[in-house]
Amino acid sequence: MSRGRSPADEAGRGSRISAYTIAIILGLVFALPFLYTVTRTIMESTQATAFPTQWIPDPLVLVENFVDGFERLGTRAFLNSFFLAITVIVGQIVLGMLAAFALTVLRLRFSNTMLLYFLLSLLIPFHVYMIPLFVIVAELDWLDTFAGLIIPVVASISLSVFLFRQFFTTVPTELFDAGVVDGANPLQILRHVYLPLSGPIIAAYSIITFLGAMNLFIWPLLVATAPDVRPVIVTLAVESSTNALTINEILAMALLTMVPVLIVFLLFQRQFVQGIASTGLKG
Repeated sequence: MSRGRSPADEAGRGSRISAYTIAIILGLVFALPFLYTVTRTIMESTQATAFPTQWIPDPLVLVENFVDGFERLGTRAFLNSFFLAITVIVGQIVLGMLAAFALTVLRLRFSNTMLLYFLLSLLIPFHVYMIPLFVIVAELDWLDTFAGLIIPVVASISLSVFLFRQFFTTVPTELFDAGVVDGANPLQILRHVYLPLSGPIIAAYSIITFLGAMNLFIWPLLVATAPDVRPVIVTLAVESSTNALTINEILAMALLTMVPVLIVFLLFQRQFVQGIASTGLKG
């Protein structure tokens, strides 16, 4: 004979149902803008701008908006975005790893003070120092160049330093001591000991940085307005402001820019979780 459910079990079941219901409702609310974008990319422009809003495409336009939008934007804008993302990833990982290694493993003088500086810089919004940074780039004559677009972004390594520092604190110090006994210098120890162990955190930070670099807008809009330099997000904004693209083509290109980001995240989400978990919360 089966036992009946206790009041506690019934209460727990009711709370789980309520939690799932709220989660589903919130998921639908947050998915609505994405669904709106997708439906507009497979509609004609007259239907996309019709009022009241129509959700079912009639007729169905599968590829025309994507093809026309891509032809107007060109491949250069997409290549600029990928070049920006890859350069920022490599630069921030190299600089952040070197800085974190020096502050955590080598324990240089004033390392705690410098680490505090990096952490405090994470709390300063970009808009606070955006104008001084723009003035510096203009004085260096770096406007509308890849140097002005990329170098200031690469120099923003505070998050990279913090994550690598958190990871290096979990590596046994005996490994560094063993490298010193074998006659290796700090750079050799970093390359042959710490770098092979840093695979998960490198993967995690690469995903974070790729997402951020592909979605950079304010800074490229300020310093990279030339067609040969500006990334796809800025190019899309400029072309849409001149009415060179229809609303369908704008949303199709916006959706297309999401594809590389989504692919990278889906392919490396396991490494992303492992990398974040490996940093820990150790002080």
